[in-house]
Amino acid sequence: MSKNIVKKIPISNLSRKIIDLRTGLGAVKLKPVVKKISLVYSVKNDNAGARYFKKENLPRIIYNNPGLPIEVSVLKEKGVKPTLTIEFDNSKDEIIDLTKKMSEDICIEFIQITDAKPAILI
Repeated sequence: MSKNIVKKIPISNLSRKIIDLRTGLGAVKLKPVVKKISLVYSVKNDNAGARYFKKENLPRIIYNNPGLPIEVSVLKEKGVKPTLTIEFDNSKDEIIDLTKKMSEDICIEFIQITDAKPAILI
């Protein structure tokens, strides 16, 4: 009797990271009208949502939009209101208040405002 043997091919760490950057929340292609993104938050305040957005979602946005200027300011003083500013070419800036928001909610709001499309489909 012969057994069907299915051998799993291991995926390298690099392949896993690339798959993670190309899929998941934040893996979107932005329209050319988006000119710049700025993230500001403080390490002293309760800015966990902004920190996780920077760690989890922002790398996907950067990977899928390589020419887009993205500025991150992590301030050390207290009382800084965490914000995500999206600059458009028609000079209409959108500012998202990140206070007490989860990173998923921040990313979903960002995608809705920018009318971004999933990068994997483009």
